[in-house]
Amino acid sequence: MRKFSLIVFTFSIMMVFVACGGKEVDGSTADKYSAQAEGVIELLNESKYEEVRAMFDEEMKKALSLEGMDDLTPIINDAGDFEKIEKSSVKEKDGYYTAVLVAKYSDENLVYTISFNNDDEVAGLFIK
Repeated sequence: MRKFSLIVFTFSIMMVFVACGGKEVDGSTADKYSAQAEGVIELLNESKYEEVRAMFDEEMKKALSLEGMDDLTPIINDAGDFEKIEKSSVKEKDGYYTAVLVAKYSDENLVYTISFNNDDEVAGLFIK
Protein backbone atom coordinates (compact mmCIF):
# COMPACT_ATOMS: atom_id res chain seq x y z
CA MET A 1 0.00 0.00 0.00
CA ARG A 2 2.86 2.36 0.83
CA LYS A 3 4.41 1.82 -2.60
CA PHE A 4 1.06 2.51 -4.30
CA SER A 5 0.64 5.71 -2.29
CA LEU A 6 4.09 6.85 -3.39
CA ILE A 7 3.23 6.12 -7.02
CA VAL A 8 -0.07 7.97 -6.77
CA PHE A 9 1.67 10.91 -5.09
CA THR A 10 4.33 11.01 -7.81
CA PHE A 11 1.75 10.97 -10.57
CA SER A 12 -0.38 13.54 -8.78
CA ILE A 13 2.56 15.93 -8.67
CA MET A 14 3.21 15.27 -12.36
CA MET A 15 -0.44 15.90 -13.16
CA VAL A 16 -0.44 19.17 -11.26
CA PHE A 17 2.46 20.39 -13.35
CA VAL A 18 0.86 19.17 -16.57
CA ALA A 19 -2.61 20.49 -15.74
CA CYS A 20 -1.44 23.86 -14.49
CA GLY A 21 -0.49 26.38 -17.07
CA GLY A 22 -1.64 24.31 -20.00
CA LYS A 23 -3.37 25.96 -22.88
CA GLU A 24 -7.02 25.54 -23.70
CA VAL A 25 -7.80 23.28 -26.62
CA ASP A 26 -10.44 23.62 -29.33
CA GLY A 27 -13.89 22.11 -28.85
CA SER A 28 -13.39 18.99 -30.96
CA THR A 29 -10.11 18.15 -29.21
CA ALA A 30 -11.72 18.70 -25.82
CA ASP A 31 -14.64 16.47 -26.81
CA LYS A 32 -12.27 13.74 -28.01
CA TYR A 33 -10.21 13.60 -24.82
CA SER A 34 -13.20 14.05 -22.53
CA ALA A 35 -14.85 11.06 -24.23
CA GLN A 36 -11.66 9.00 -23.91
CA ALA A 37 -11.39 9.92 -20.23
CA GLU A 38 -15.04 9.01 -19.67
CA GLY A 39 -14.30 5.63 -21.23
CA VAL A 40 -11.44 5.11 -18.77
CA ILE A 41 -13.71 6.10 -15.87
CA GLU A 42 -16.38 3.66 -17.06
CA LEU A 43 -13.84 0.83 -17.13
CA LEU A 44 -12.55 1.79 -13.68
CA ASN A 45 -16.11 1.81 -12.31
CA GLU A 46 -16.53 -1.72 -13.67
CA SER A 47 -13.15 -2.79 -12.17
CA LYS A 48 -11.86 -3.65 -15.64
CA TYR A 49 -8.30 -2.80 -14.68
CA GLU A 50 -6.67 -5.00 -17.31
CA GLU A 51 -8.45 -3.06 -20.06
CA VAL A 52 -7.44 0.26 -18.51
CA ARG A 53 -3.84 -0.88 -18.10
CA ALA A 54 -3.76 -1.91 -21.77
CA MET A 55 -4.36 1.78 -22.56
CA PHE A 56 -1.30 2.90 -20.55
CA ASP A 57 1.92 4.12 -22.14
CA GLU A 58 5.12 2.25 -21.24
CA GLU A 59 5.99 4.52 -18.30
CA MET A 60 2.57 4.07 -16.73
CA LYS A 61 2.79 0.30 -17.18
CA LYS A 62 6.11 0.31 -15.33
CA ALA A 63 4.84 2.61 -12.58
CA LEU A 64 1.44 1.07 -11.90
CA SER A 65 1.03 -2.68 -11.86
CA LEU A 66 -2.26 -4.50 -12.21
CA GLU A 67 -2.04 -5.42 -8.53
CA GLY A 68 -1.49 -1.76 -7.67
CA MET A 69 -4.64 -0.86 -9.54
CA ASP A 70 -6.63 -3.05 -7.15
CA ASP A 71 -6.06 -0.31 -4.57
CA LEU A 72 -8.43 1.87 -6.61
CA THR A 73 -11.40 -0.38 -5.84
CA PRO A 74 -12.11 0.92 -2.30
CA ILE A 75 -11.71 4.54 -3.42
CA ILE A 76 -14.30 4.10 -6.15
CA ASN A 77 -16.60 1.84 -4.12
CA ASP A 78 -16.62 4.22 -1.14
CA ALA A 79 -17.94 6.98 -3.42
CA GLY A 80 -21.13 4.99 -4.00
CA ASP A 81 -22.97 4.36 -7.25
CA PHE A 82 -21.81 6.28 -10.30
CA GLU A 83 -24.40 8.79 -11.48
CA LYS A 84 -22.87 11.11 -14.08
CA ILE A 85 -19.99 13.30 -15.16
CA GLU A 86 -20.76 16.78 -13.88
CA LYS A 87 -17.89 18.78 -15.39
CA SER A 88 -14.96 18.26 -17.67
CA SER A 89 -12.12 20.33 -19.03
CA VAL A 90 -9.13 19.55 -21.23
CA LYS A 91 -5.83 21.39 -21.52
CA GLU A 92 -2.70 20.72 -23.55
CA LYS A 93 0.88 21.17 -22.43
CA ASP A 94 4.09 19.77 -23.86
CA GLY A 95 2.27 17.31 -26.10
CA TYR A 96 0.09 15.89 -23.30
CA TYR A 97 -3.67 16.37 -23.14
CA THR A 98 -4.97 16.41 -19.60
CA ALA A 99 -8.66 15.84 -18.96
CA VAL A 100 -10.07 16.75 -15.55
CA LEU A 101 -13.51 15.30 -14.92
CA VAL A 102 -15.75 15.62 -11.88
CA ALA A 103 -17.74 12.41 -11.49
CA LYS A 104 -20.86 12.43 -9.32
CA TYR A 105 -21.44 9.31 -7.25
CA SER A 106 -24.27 8.69 -4.80
CA ASP A 107 -22.11 9.38 -1.71
CA GLU A 108 -19.45 11.80 -2.94
CA ASN A 109 -17.80 13.28 -6.00
CA LEU A 110 -14.46 12.08 -7.36
CA VAL A 111 -12.15 14.18 -9.49
CA TYR A 112 -10.34 12.22 -12.18
CA THR A 113 -7.25 13.68 -13.82
CA ILE A 114 -6.27 11.61 -16.84
CA SER A 115 -3.47 12.57 -19.21
CA PHE A 116 -2.99 11.28 -22.73
CA ASN A 117 0.13 11.39 -24.89
CA ASN A 118 0.19 12.10 -28.63
CA ASP A 119 -0.48 8.40 -29.30
CA ASP A 120 -3.70 8.65 -27.23
CA GLU A 121 -2.23 6.38 -24.56
CA VAL A 122 -2.94 7.06 -20.88
CA ALA A 123 0.18 8.78 -19.55
CA GLY A 124 -1.20 9.77 -16.16
CA LEU A 125 -4.07 8.80 -13.86
CA PHE A 126 -5.05 10.41 -10.61
CA ILE A 127 -8.23 10.09 -8.57
CA LYS A 128 -9.05 12.49 -5.76
